[in-house]
Amino acid sequence: MASQRVDANSLDDSPIVALMGKPCYVSAVHGINTTGAAAYLQLFDKATIAEVSLGTTVPTFVLSMATGASATQEFTGPNFLKFENGICAASTTTSTGSSAAITHARVWIV
Repeated sequence: MASQRVDANSLDDSPIVALMGKPCYVSAVHGINTTGAAAYLQLFDKATIAEVSLGTTVPTFVLSMATGASATQEFTGPNFLKFENGICAASTTTSTGSSAAITHARVWIV
């Protein structure tokens, strides 16, 4: 099955980025933490950024990254990560928080 890579460079908490505005499945998520502290890539099952309120909206998936490190999570069929509405992303200093952490995100959509 072919996949499409969607990138978001210098991602933080504002603005939240819409990666895909329609239903999709994710086969892998890769984050690159460029900060001097731990960072978290939050992915939300939302079609638009207006639907996300950081610190309040519960993320569908969170990727944890150590200080200055990268992390990858793969999902294999039939267990792809399902987003029924679309994908919005933000990068923060805590797993469900709202304070910015600058990271780069790579998401593979099948």
